[in-house]
Amino acid sequence: MKISALLSIAALTVVAAADFIPAEDQVAAAPLIFNEIKPYFEAKSEFEAVLLSKRQECRRGYGQCPKQKGCCPLGGDCCKKGCCGAGYWCYAKGCCRNNQMGCDGKSCCPLNSRCCKGGGCCKKGYSCWISAKGKRGCCPTGKICA
Repeated sequence: MKISALLSIAALTVVAAADFIPAEDQVAAAPLIFNEIKPYFEAKSEFEAVLLSKRQECRRGYGQCPKQKGCCPLGGDCCKKGCCGAGYWCYAKGCCRNNQMGCDGKSCCPLNSRCCKGGGCCKKGYSCWISAKGKRGCCPTGKICA
């Protein structure tokens, strides 16, 4: 009975010590990377749509988007509700750069970064972090952020 009481006290001491982390052992969280999703490029006007329906041609510098029955800039990407210009791809409600990935439908982030719930991302070597008060950021992997 004495041994189990001693083990219980030892376990409580370990738990209490784990909850108390000295301020000098904590690091400040870095801000989230939050690249906005670029709006679609509206490549077709009503006039252009009428010309396309009559002649089945797009104006110079534009290519046809058969599924959308419209025209988008050459080298761009045809999306359901618009166009992404050259160097961009269709994502969520807009466009991300080709060297980015989409995160949680709310932002575009650099490749090899970590997407965070609710949008935004952290660069390699950092993890998504949220404080008890709801502040969001990026914490170096293996560290404790304040």
